[in-house]
Amino acid sequence: MLVKVLDENRVKILMEDHDVELYDLPFEKLNYDDPLSRAFIYELIQKTYDQTGVNFQDCRVMIEVVPGVSRTYYILLTRMEREGRERIEFDKADRADAEMYIFRVTNGSDVLKLFHYMDRFRPEISELYRYKQQYYILLSFSPDVMLDPYFPSFLSGLEEFGGRCRFHYINESILKEWGELLLDTDAYGTLAR
Repeated sequence: MLVKVLDENRVKILMEDHDVELYDLPFEKLNYDDPLSRAFIYELIQKTYDQTGVNFQDCRVMIEVVPGVSRTYYILLTRMEREGRERIEFDKADRADAEMYIFRVTNGSDVLKLFHYMDRFRPEISELYRYKQQYYILLSFSPDVMLDPYFPSFLSGLEEFGGRCRFHYINESILKEWGELLLDTDAYGTLAR
C-alpha cells in the first residue's frame, strides 16, 4: 500500500496487488454498503493517520475509488466541509475514459508484436512503461481514427498481444509516479520500424 499526501486535506492511496489479496477486496467487490468494505475504509483512515499524521477521523470525508492498472486501484481521501448528514461520502468510478487506452504486456516480444499490429491505426501518442515486471503501453488516437467503423475490432485485435486495462487519468499517474518510463511520446514510431 503506497500512501502519498497531496496536501493537508487530501491523501492518495495505491492499493497494490498484494494489498488486494491481503484484504480480499478487489475493485469490483469494494462497496461501501458492504460491512467488510466499510470496516476496511475505517481501518484505512486509521492507517493513513498513523503513517502520515493527516487526520480524517473527526471530519467529513469524501472517498473516491478509481480502478488502476493490473488489479490495483487508487483511493483518494478528501476532507470535506462540515455540511451534510453523512460522515463519509463514497464514490466509485465505474467506467474508463474513452480517449486513451492502456495495454499490459508480459514480455518485450509481445510489445513489438502489438506495435506491428498497429500499422492500420497509428496512435498520436504512445508511451511504454515498465511496472512490476510487466510492460504497459499507453495509447492515444485521434478522434478521426476512433470514429472509423473498424476501430473497435482493431482494439480487440490488440488484446491478443496484451490485456487491456481500464484507462483513467489516475491509472496514468500510477505509471508516471511508480513505473519506469522506457519510451516517451512515440514508442510506436521507435519500435515499429
